[in-house]
Amino acid sequence: MINIQRSLGLLINPDEVYFDYESPSAKVMNYGCGNRKKPGHIGVDIVSSADADYVVSPGAPLPFADNTFDMVISRYVLEHVHDLDQLLCEISRILKPNGVFRFCVPHAFSIDMYDDPTHCRFITLRTMNYFTGLSNVHYTSSRFTRSIPYLRLTLAWPRLRLIRYPVNIILGGIGMLAPFCGEQLIKLPFINGTLFFELRK
Repeated sequence: MINIQRSLGLLINPDEVYFDYESPSAKVMNYGCGNRKKPGHIGVDIVSSADADYVVSPGAPLPFADNTFDMVISRYVLEHVHDLDQLLCEISRILKPNGVFRFCVPHAFSIDMYDDPTHCRFITLRTMNYFTGLSNVHYTSSRFTRSIPYLRLTLAWPRLRLIRYPVNIILGGIGMLAPFCGEQLIKLPFINGTLFFELRK
């Protein structure tokens, strides 16, 4: 059944709505938290920051026991990760059965992907199929059972303020209802795309 309130929230403010967890008692870890960790969450980052509870080196095992968290979230981090398989195997390990990993990244076709020289990982709607067994190639020990992507499309020209909001609502609807068609629109130079993924263990 479609949750209309959640769907509208994804169109208007997906960065907040997507990372909310339904149960307030859930144990949540924020990987790459920076200074955006919510109260009650466990923050992990590769650099020392005010909100990080744990500082880990890139590629190092996460300092948690198996089946620790109900949910792991990550915002705009995975595009910087060199060994994605190692990280997803670790996140799979520390999630409880039926646990969820939600994250967002710039789409591989998006202009934003090329603005940051530290971006090294290009991700499309189908990329996470590799980690769920839906891909023809599957050489990973991660234990995710399904991938649910959501594509957010936005107008890339900030000066067009008068039309940007209504156009973004239309583009957001296309990304939600017809993501693979929307993926082709990102190839246009004036449209950006952000991918939101839910991987379930």
